[in-house]
This record gives sequence, C-alpha cells and structure tokens, in this order.
Amino acid sequence: MRILWIGAHPDDELFVAPWLARLRTTAGAKIAFLIATRGELGVCSPTLRSELDLGSVREAEMKDAAASFDAELQFLGWRDGIARQPEDVLRGWASDAGGRKALRKQLRDAVEGLSPDWIVTFDRRHGCTWHADHRALGALVQSLALSIPVTLAESRITFSSPLHIQPGVREAEPVDCRDTWDDLARDMASHRSQFDPETVELFRNVPQEQRIVWLLHLPAWRRWRYLRDNVAGAATRVKSFVRDSVRARAARA
Repeated sequence: MRILWIGAHPDDELFVAPWLARLRTTAGAKIAFLIATRGELGVCSPTLRSELDLGSVREAEMKDAAASFDAELQFLGWRDGIARQPEDVLRGWASDAGGRKALRKQLRDAVEGLSPDWIVTFDRRHGCTWHADHRALGALVQSLALSIPVTLAESRITFSSPLHIQPGVREAEPVDCRDTWDDLARDMASHRSQFDPETVELFRNVPQEQRIVWLLHLPAWRRWRYLRDNVAGAATRVKSFVRDSVRARAARA
C-alpha cells in the first residue's frame, strides 16, 4: 500500500505523522510526500533568522523528515503565502501555471507519477490551522475528483501550553496513535527552523489521552459531488459570459 500525503508546506505532515508511522508499522505502508511550496515565506526560529534562503532551509528539513519515514519526496515549486484567502491563493497558483486547467494538470501528473493507493491531505473547510495555502490545496486536491481514496486531516492543534488536539469537524474519526507518538516529536525536530526544542518537548509529553490523530475518510460520492459542483459553477459562468456578450452586442447595434 502506497500512501501519499499532499501538503502545502514542509512540516505540514505533522498533522498526520503518528498515523503515517502507525500504518508503516502495522500495515507495511510505503509513504510519499508531495509538497506544494518550499515554505519560503514562513516564520523562522530566532536562531536561524540569519539564514538568507528560508526556502532552501525548509526544503532540506523536509528531506530529513521524509528520510525518517523512508519516504519518497517531491516538491511542486509553487509560491508560498501569496494571498490571505484560499480562492486568491488558487488564482495566484493558476496564474503562475498558465491557468486553472494547467494547475490541475500539474497536480494530477505529480500524483500519477507517485502512483498512490491512498491520498491524505487537508480539509478545504479549515486546513487544520485556517491557513489559506492549506485550504486552497485541500480544495484543489478534491477538485480533481480522483478515483483514489482520499482522507482528510482533521486535527486542530494548539501549539502552546496547555496543548489540545481537537477534531476540526463533528464527523471526524479519532485514531489512537499512542504507540507511534514519538514519531511526531521526531518529525517536528527535523523542522528546526519552525519548532524550538521546547515546542517539540511539549508535543512529546502530551497526555496519553490526547495522542490522537483526527481523520475524515471521504466516500466516493463526496469526491464526485465536488467535481459536479465545479462543473455546474463553470457552466453558470459560461452562461453569464454569453448573456453579457449578447447584451453588449445589442447595445452597440
């Protein structure tokens, strides 16, 4: 079984890291990471603020994290932090790619190249942290309406003491990850520009009852409904364009 995590930035895999480690241990799963950006506009640990190229730093950190999972790693090279709203992020990525169709093709080709049996990504509704890049990527993955099963990361985490891990939506399912929780701390420690040792220890020592990863497994009908909604929206926009064009011609006559 090949599982593909699709994240917006290096370190986003932390939301599912203990679960991925659990699947490696219990099911012999092979892991791959597909990361949209290099995280070049992210925040940085005070000890590394002298680094001139944060993107290169975070890319190297992601390689270390992937190695701890013995995972394949690929970057899409899209720009980080280009807007505050998911739709504006998608517009920016699409503009860089040469249009929405080209953007989806880039993502689809990358997914097909990694040949996953199962995809894990962000929920477009909240992206675990409300980050626009997370939500945009989740929406883009779902818009492909792939035949591959898709699971959404649903853990909402407070990154300060007292640490709480809560589900992002009511229908999320908890997965007990007590046996592989140390893999989360190890993953976070790989991203030293993002997490200081105190934060890593905070997660390492989280109470046993909090060592849960929240997930939502999307049924096929929900994946295809998203495609249907996209098609309906596109049809509406085409109708509006035709109507406005007819009106404009009539006004000039």
